[in-house]
Amino acid sequence: MLKISSHHHHHSHGGFAEPPNQEIPPGQLDLFGSQSKGGSLFTGTEGKITYESPDSYFLRVSWDNPWLGGNECSSRIDGEKTIAFKSKSICGSGDTSAHMKYEVRETMDPRLVRSPDYRFVRVEGYVHQAQTEGTIPLHSWWSPSRGDNWASTDPRFTAGPREHLEPDYTHYRLEGYMADPEIPRPNGTVPLHSWWSHSRGDNFATSNPAYINPILMTLEPDYRHYRLEGYIYTPTASQPNGTVPLHSWYSPSRGDNFISTDPRWIAELR
Repeated sequence: MLKISSHHHHHSHGGFAEPPNQEIPPGQLDLFGSQSKGGSLFTGTEGKITYESPDSYFLRVSWDNPWLGGNECSSRIDGEKTIAFKSKSICGSGDTSAHMKYEVRETMDPRLVRSPDYRFVRVEGYVHQAQTEGTIPLHSWWSPSRGDNWASTDPRFTAGPREHLEPDYTHYRLEGYMADPEIPRPNGTVPLHSWWSHSRGDNFATSNPAYINPILMTLEPDYRHYRLEGYIYTPTASQPNGTVPLHSWYSPSRGDNFISTDPRWIAELR
């Protein structure tokens, strides 16, 4: 669904001969016309419309059909779910009756993307909400200079209240509790391992069996195994009581892998 309001359209020259509809349902189209205003000579028509979608993006379309010269048109998508959609514009020719065509299509499920371009990867497993015997905390950190999210159970960083780590990591949240790697692996759990990439400045943690059965000490482009963080409940079984899901995401622009139990970062899987 796309919606516009009166302050979301504007003409630099001309005006609407046929105004656009206020709403365009999914899979539907809308036709509108733009023309020179009466009494205005040698101007043509130029304008733009911004559509807003409940899928957290804006579609901005524009056109310029001058009295003399070539026609121009454009479209772009802005907003939180930009990477889930793609726009296309086609400019018609001629000084009169030039047809401009705009399309917007979904390229991936918008429920599985987050700003700026994080894409859902997988459910890593489940962690305890409260600490129980044999479990340790999983804390997460954020570095703006590296664009890196980092989650770890390393006691050097989680044994006491710490808010900052070098070079500029700040504590983000306590994700939950997982089985201590120093004790025998509990039934129904899988290991969560972590790696570090120097070129990307990225910490990467996963329970993906493609990387841990057997454990891979290096991953492309230059990830090196860092440590076994602990054990989490397997994602292939039903979610145990008192646990929360741990979901992983990846941002191509930042080269950042990210795992979290934050409700805002739990993908809507259905």
